[in-house]
This record gives sequence, C-alpha cells and structure tokens, in this order.
Amino acid sequence: MKWFLNISTRNKLFAGFTLMIAFIMIIMAVAYKAFTVIHETQEVMINLEFPVTLQLAKLRSMLNREREFMSRMVLSGKDADRKQWHDDIKQAGREYDEGMQSLLKLVRDNALYAPLAKDLVGRTGEYRNLWDEQIVPDLLRGKTRDAHAAFLGRHLELYDQLREVFVKFSGVSEMRDRELRNESEKIMTNTLRLFLVIGVVALLAGLALAIFITGVIGTPLRQASSIAEKIAYGDLTVPIPPADRKDEIGSLFFALGMMIESLRVVTREIKSSVEVIGAEAGPEDLQALAAKLKKLVSQYKV
Repeated sequence: MKWFLNISTRNKLFAGFTLMIAFIMIIMAVAYKAFTVIHETQEVMINLEFPVTLQLAKLRSMLNREREFMSRMVLSGKDADRKQWHDDIKQAGREYDEGMQSLLKLVRDNALYAPLAKDLVGRTGEYRNLWDEQIVPDLLRGKTRDAHAAFLGRHLELYDQLREVFVKFSGVSEMRDRELRNESEKIMTNTLRLFLVIGVVALLAGLALAIFITGVIGTPLRQASSIAEKIAYGDLTVPIPPADRKDEIGSLFFALGMMIESLRVVTREIKSSVEVIGAEAGPEDLQALAAKLKKLVSQYKV
C-alpha cells in the first residue's frame, strides 16, 4: 500500500468515493436487470397468458351453450321450434367462430399454444360438419331416429374429444401461468438476496474504507496537530515521524521537522549569546537584560 500513501490526499478521497459509487452502480445495474426481467414476464402474462385463459373459458362456455341448443333442437318435435333452435345454433356458432379467431390471433406466434389452437379448429370442423351434413338434414327429413343416433353417438364422441382438447389447452395455459409466477417470484427472491449481499459488502467496504482513510489521513493529521501544539508551548524536543510518504501529510511532517530544527538552531544561538553577555557584562543594566533574555530562552527545551 506504499503507492497509496504516496498519492495526494485529494486522490485518496476521490478513490474512496469512486469505490462507493461503483457499489451503488452495481446495485443499480442488478436492480435494473431484475426489474426488466420481471417487467417482461408480467407483459407476457398480461398480454398473452391471461387473455388466453379468459378466451378459453369463453369458448368452452360458448361450446356448451351451442351443445345445449343442439340438444333442444334434436328433442323438439315441432318444425317451428326446430327452425328457431337452428337459428339460435347458427348465432351461437358465429359467436364461437369469432372467439376462436381471437384465440388464434393471440397464439399465432406462440410455439406452445399454436398447435393446440389448430387442433381445436380441426376438431370443431369435424363436430360442425357432422351436425350440418347429417344430423340437421335427418331432422328436416323427419329421420328423427337416425338424427338421435348420430347426435348421441359419433357427434357426442366428437364433442367429448373437443372438450378434452379444451381441458388440455387450459391445463397447459395454467401450467405456463404458474411457471411465469414462479419465475417472477424466484427472480425477486434472488434479487433481494443479491441486494442483501451487495449491501453487506458495501457496508463492510465502506467501514473498512473509513477506517483506512482515517488511518492514513486522520491519524497523521491529529499527530501533526499535537506536534504543532507542543512546539507552540516551547517544546522543541518533540520527535517528528520520518517523512517517508510523498503526499501532503509527508510534506507537513517534513515542514514541521525543518521548523523545529530551525528553532533549535536559533534558540541555541540566543542562549549562547545570553550566556556570554551574562558572564562578561559589568554594568547592572546589562546583567538585568541578560537575566531577562536567559529567562525567555529557558522556556524552550532544546
């Protein structure tokens, strides 16, 4: 650490503040990265997962409603009622198709959901074709028994298969929702732990830096202040630490050493002159002056 002692005090303080700013920048970078990932995850959930789950629930409700209308039409014995139910089924079918188009638009770029959506479209087509091409014509021609058999047979199987695809699709969507929530929670937990670790490291580093700066700047300044105070009271015997550093502190100790040495030289010369005057002087006034100068000089320790 000799090189650190030799740099200027300003650079020492600058290095300390730079280190603290570096820790702050690291914390900000980690926070930004974590919040960015969480934001992206939330966007996926808001823009894809939640709408898909909601749309699937709507489509299942529409399918059940359409199935109910079909059942009423098959069980109805009046042509007028059948015609009314047939119109209701067409309207329900149009609403279902609009909902399916919305679902396809949501998942068209998603590799996980797109195949399931296409499977839904294919099975819905089979389900509709059997109804439009066989069951409805049989009902209109009066072949009620054949229509009932097809409705409760193959058409029911297609309906169950269609529901199974819906259940599978919903299960995948719910699983993906859970994965995204768990991922967000995991990222948040890891980020909090990382914040804690970085915070503790920054705290310890700041404490160590404060102690170190105090040792290389504060303690020598207090020592220099104590030396200057002793010099001011006339103690020229105070030892000066070796000026083995090239910063302002080293220059200060060097200056103090030069000052003490200069004062010692001057004091010795004055004391020597006073002793000569006191030994050779005859007149009383010279002796009195010598006594006063000797008393003044005696205040300094050499």
